[in-house]
Amino acid sequence: PLPLSSRRPSVSFGGFGLTHDASTMTRHAYDRVRAGSALPGVFEVPERLATGRVIEDLILLAEYSFDDEWEGQVLYLPLR
Repeated sequence: PLPLSSRRPSVSFGGFGLTHDASTMTRHAYDRVRAGSALPGVFEVPERLATGRVIEDLILLAEYSFDDEWEGQVLYLPLR
């Protein structure tokens, strides 16, 4: 497998997106919110966060969130 740092830094899951790219994607997301544009929720995931922890948090988000619950927000993993 490719090292994490060489993988695509962002991915979308319908109701929210994930990114490692804090400097670009987070700024872009806030710009869209300020402009009144639609934005699924964006979760910033630190590259140092253990993969298992990311998976646990994604399962919680998928099972206990409404599709539009995170719309227009920038949030951060880990959840707790």
